[in-house]
Amino acid sequence: MKKWITHTLLLSIVPVILFGTLMYMMGARIVQEEIHRSSMESLSQVRHQVEANMVNIEQMTSQLALQSNIIDVMNVPNGIKLGTVPKVNEVRDLLLRMKNVTDTIHSIYFYHMGQQVVISHDLVTYTHEARVFRDLSWLGHVESMVESSQSQMWVTPRQMVFLNDHSVQTLSHIRVLPMLSNHPKAAIVVNLLPDFLSRTMARFPLDSNGQLLVMNAEGQLIAQMPGGSSDRGRDESFLREMALVAPDSSASRQVDRHFLSMVQSPDSGWTYAIAVPSSVPRQQVERFGQTIILITVVLCLLSVYAGYFTHSNFQRSIRTILDRISPGKAAGGATTGGDAITEIGDQVNRLLEEVKEGQHRQTIHLPLLRTHYLHALIHGNALDISRLAHEVENSEIFPYDRYGVLLAQMDDSTTSSFRQERELFLFAVSNIGTELSKLQQPEEVPFRIETVITDRHTVLIVNYPSGEEAEGLPAQLADRLRSVVKQILKQTITIGVGTGVATAHALVYSYREAIQALHMNLANAYDEVLPYANMTLVAERLVQYPAAEEQDLLHALRTRDAEAAAGSLREFRSKLEMDLASLHMAKTFYLQLLVAVIRLVQEYEEDIVAVFGENPYESFFRMESIPQIDQWFRTRLLSTIVGYMDSVKRRTTDAMIRQTVELIHQRYVSDLSLQTVAEEMGISVSYLSKLFKEQLGETFIDYVTRIRLEHAQQLLVETDLTMQQIADAIGYTSVQQMFRVFKKRLGMTPGEYREKSAG
Repeated sequence: MKKWITHTLLLSIVPVILFGTLMYMMGARIVQEEIHRSSMESLSQVRHQVEANMVNIEQMTSQLALQSNIIDVMNVPNGIKLGTVPKVNEVRDLLLRMKNVTDTIHSIYFYHMGQQVVISHDLVTYTHEARVFRDLSWLGHVESMVESSQSQMWVTPRQMVFLNDHSVQTLSHIRVLPMLSNHPKAAIVVNLLPDFLSRTMARFPLDSNGQLLVMNAEGQLIAQMPGGSSDRGRDESFLREMALVAPDSSASRQVDRHFLSMVQSPDSGWTYAIAVPSSVPRQQVERFGQTIILITVVLCLLSVYAGYFTHSNFQRSIRTILDRISPGKAAGGATTGGDAITEIGDQVNRLLEEVKEGQHRQTIHLPLLRTHYLHALIHGNALDISRLAHEVENSEIFPYDRYGVLLAQMDDSTTSSFRQERELFLFAVSNIGTELSKLQQPEEVPFRIETVITDRHTVLIVNYPSGEEAEGLPAQLADRLRSVVKQILKQTITIGVGTGVATAHALVYSYREAIQALHMNLANAYDEVLPYANMTLVAERLVQYPAAEEQDLLHALRTRDAEAAAGSLREFRSKLEMDLASLHMAKTFYLQLLVAVIRLVQEYEEDIVAVFGENPYESFFRMESIPQIDQWFRTRLLSTIVGYMDSVKRRTTDAMIRQTVELIHQRYVSDLSLQTVAEEMGISVSYLSKLFKEQLGETFIDYVTRIRLEHAQQLLVETDLTMQQIADAIGYTSVQQMFRVFKKRLGMTPGEYREKSAG
């Protein structure tokens, strides 16, 4: 028996070891695939957030370039010291406001090229003042942009230098001003925070100690998280692999004891990569390996025990252990069955009480945990998310696979009953938001809403299933919430809507987008829904440029109809007002209209300054309101163009009449007709006849007849030619025809005229 037990235990070790090894390898492989999947998901989120912020910066600089204060300071001549111009302080305030719109900007510079002056929110200095300002590495890029006529560019990376000579690596966006001119005068430089790229990474796969690397299109490393690596050779290996990734594709490699997942953006050409140590899969299955080893050791010990002790000793030892742990053992050594049963019952009752108490505590604390968990999600606190996720997610807080954030903000109103009780109002909005899911119809897309209240907003996290029918659900729910709040609370709200994300960990990005949608509401719209994808209410609603009104205006200007032109301009403005255009959007459309009418003028005159007496673009950019722009169009621009088109018409008419007269003088001897002249001029007979009558006060036939008679009078006085010779010389086929015309026009015959002139 002893040998049988020993052999059985020894043989049982072999399949345990084989099975454990196989499961260990399979577990490591599964974890490795999970790392790659999580890495690609994280890279997609990073790429989306980075490129969305870059587009946001480009839009901000475009809006900044159209501000009247910027244009005024840009046009300050070199003879005036820029620091003495009052508008400079307004520019500094404007730069500060734009800097505070988003949490990704470190600083914004306005550079006046003529005076070589840099303006930021906290200083005005010359570029050569090293005591005050040393960050000039962007200056060379501005000069190269001017030489190549480039309007904007991203400098990635750039070394930003501080006064203490300390430098950090950052990204900078440069836009040359003015936007519609070949003569640059200034530039706007937006410097992003040094950790702009790395802070977009909320956490690494499996909470590992990984690295985020971003490489630009030129193969330069522009961001690395965390900090700089101490292994330069390993970083170079990473960059070589990243350079091999094809555009708009992803790849995974094992490089220098790391799993490297990479994706390249087709828009920017940047390559994003996450490197996770290859030891992470082993760490994740280490507990399983330890369990296998423990089982193997236990089996070995049992084999040794069976080899040194008899089967009876083994049985006696087991019986002794069971007796010692038996709960029914009496103090004197005897067992009492009733006492054991009672004790077991008491233990079971105590266990049930503990379970009930634990459930009660969980019921009390779960709402607090849920609120804390939601706060951690929207603010991207990875530590709190990982600590609370297991306990909170067991309650199925988010049953669907798609997420989005709505950010409700109370509109300012002097008549609102909640004007002094913002917190109460936000709490009421939160309650209404959570009740929306109870109002949904069976045929609608299902959804669930969780709410968080901040100091100024009610944050609504919408959880819904993925699919085409649910694409616009967050915006629809936002509009429904806006309508219900207005109906119940008698107060309007404005709601920013972030784009949908695929995981709860990515809610921080949707939350930031919703905040930016509210901040970028330059139209100051109230009682509206502002999707982040459109940035402003106006950008979503004004999708149609008043093209028909533009064509009517151009036609009126071509026909020199000042009244019709003024009417078309009124229709143009009415269309913008009907669509609730903001100042920025209306200025953009008026600028497009200005370009169209100037192109009309340039069909006749290339130098627009010669027509208007100034550059109309510079005049346009100095205006700050729609009524001012409309007044300028009506009284200055359109009247000038109508007058100019009149002059063009006169010049064209004068040239045509002059050419016609020259033809008459050259060919009046021949059988010259209006039809012949009109064909040679390329115009209709009726139009030429009308122009001739308007310009010379007589018809074409009358003018030809007068020229012939004047020449006949000259021949009658100065020569001895016969009447037939004179008739032939002036284009008449017979003497009788000449006599008839002469008698009708001058009241005498040609012979009587000769005799009278001779006497």
